[in-house]
Amino acid sequence: MYYPKTRLRKSENVNIFLEEDGSVRIVPAEAGKEKTATLHVDKKTTLKSFNLFIKTNYMDGCNIINIESKRKTKPRTKNS
Repeated sequence: MYYPKTRLRKSENVNIFLEEDGSVRIVPAEAGKEKTATLHVDKKTTLKSFNLFIKTNYMDGCNIINIESKRKTKPRTKNS
């Protein structure tokens, strides 16, 4: 049996996520597939955009997130 709206077939693996609002999200599991994202960091990259990139790609299912820079970067510390 095939469910066109969800693109699921009987006995396929799924991932189940409990959302913050209490709802449940069920999505097809893509076993064996690697999903990657790469952020190219430069002087214009802010900490906010860096965090957003990581969170967005993680939630989108990326299991590999690469951070690249052409220059050495200094560690940033959070001001109290």
